[in-house]
Amino acid sequence: MYSLSGMPPTEQSCNDFGCPCERGQVIEDNGVQLSNTANLAYDSTGKLACSMYNQYTTGEVDYHCQEYEVGEMTPTGGGCIHSCKPGDSISSADASIVLQEALKDDEKRTFACPTSTHTGDVELYCTDGTLSIEKGECFKRCSIDSINGAFEGSCAYPQVTSDLYHWEAKTLTCPPGTSGEWEVSCDQGAVTAKGSCHCPNRRL
Repeated sequence: MYSLSGMPPTEQSCNDFGCPCERGQVIEDNGVQLSNTANLAYDSTGKLACSMYNQYTTGEVDYHCQEYEVGEMTPTGGGCIHSCKPGDSISSADASIVLQEALKDDEKRTFACPTSTHTGDVELYCTDGTLSIEKGECFKRCSIDSINGAFEGSCAYPQVTSDLYHWEAKTLTCPPGTSGEWEVSCDQGAVTAKGSCHCPNRRL
């Protein structure tokens, strides 16, 4: 309350000096909701760190407390940028490369392809939360089962003891008691097999 000389007391309101921006107001930027945790004086400016509201973001949002009669926090610049977070993935030749740690925006990192099924490595790049392959490639191996499955029309088949790498080729000798050989090669998980085994005591 205040009074002017000779006048009855008058209740003071924030409109007389510009209303503050009360705490709890929200600015949304690039899917991140940022909020002031304390009242802000009218006409004050500042920055809100995006990572305080989403740990997988970087950047800051500039604000200005304005709107004289109500006190409204409004964004004036800056912005939030998303990192690529743990669990995000991308595929190459049916291989899934999964992030174990965050990759920040505009950051690159090289990852090995899953060694149980593939060879090679890829350099991943993060753009505002989206993964892409900057360079490199995964190459699918040919499993023992897929090689065995490629043998056709023969009385016997060579023994296969290991996978084939992409672009790898081998000559496999037919088992004892037979003659002949097979040429097998691998191209991104697809097996090509040519040859035959000859069994002296059996007719095909």
